[in-house]
Amino acid sequence: MGDGASSRKPERFSPAYISKIVNQVRWVYQLLQTHEWEFRVAHWEQTLSEATPSDFAYLDPPYEGRHADYYNQWDTEDTHHLWSSGAGVVVLTPVR
Repeated sequence: MGDGASSRKPERFSPAYISKIVNQVRWVYQLLQTHEWEFRVAHWEQTLSEATPSDFAYLDPPYEGRHADYYNQWDTEDTHHLWSSGAGVVVLTPVR
C-alpha cells in the first residue's frame, strides 16, 4: 500500500479502536439531541457580543505566536482583549 499512513501504523484501524470511535460518536450524537445547539464560524467578538447570560461559548482561538491564517497571527494583545471583553465565562482550548 505504498508509503501511506496506514502502512506506518498497522494498528491504527484495529477493531477495538474503531469501536472506541463509534462509541464516542454515538455519545456526542446523543448529547446533541438533548439541547438546542448553535455552531458558528465567526469572529469571536461578534459571537460573544450576541451571547446571552445563559449561553455557553466555546472558543478555539489560535495559540499565541502561531498563525491564525496565512497572513495574521494571534498574539498576547489579542488574548488580553479576549479576557477583558466582559464575555463572562469563556472556555478556551488548552495548549498542549
